[in-house]
Amino acid sequence: MDNQFYVYLHRKATNNEIFYVGKGKDYRAWNKQHRSKYWIRIVNKYGLIVELYKTNLTENEAFDLEKELIKNLGKKNLCNLTDGGEGMSGFSKPWTEEQRQNASINRKGKIPWNKGKKGVQKNCKGPSKLILDVQTGIFYESITEASHSYLYNRGHLNKMIKGTRTNKTNLIYV
Repeated sequence: MDNQFYVYLHRKATNNEIFYVGKGKDYRAWNKQHRSKYWIRIVNKYGLIVELYKTNLTENEAFDLEKELIKNLGKKNLCNLTDGGEGMSGFSKPWTEEQRQNASINRKGKIPWNKGKKGVQKNCKGPSKLILDVQTGIFYESITEASHSYLYNRGHLNKMIKGTRTNKTNLIYV
């Protein structure tokens, strides 16, 4: 099953403008995890429309099409951090030396994600709390499961449900 990849577009819900081009498989196009802060800010401000541009591609075809679309749309008009073609599915496609150098250039001057952190943070405080959508009556087993249905990352969604941020959802802890 080689043709399991696709290329997707993310558009602003307010004006349908394309702001991101990506390659993925399964639920990647709808997943808000592992996105840049810039991408998250755009989605939180303008909303999100997901469009599957082309499906049933091999991984290499998807990489090539992603690069072509980013080039044609203009990287300055997108929030993509690279020219495309660098993503990985597991570790099946090692980076070339050129890709490593481009990634290094993109990271120059940025603070590393782990700066100032000492070891792995221990956030697990026991079993997950049950979450209820009071409008639909749907229960979620965890904040992670709820975050997949709503376009908010787990931390942001948790703060909304707890009330430390404005709750834009119908979710409550039960």
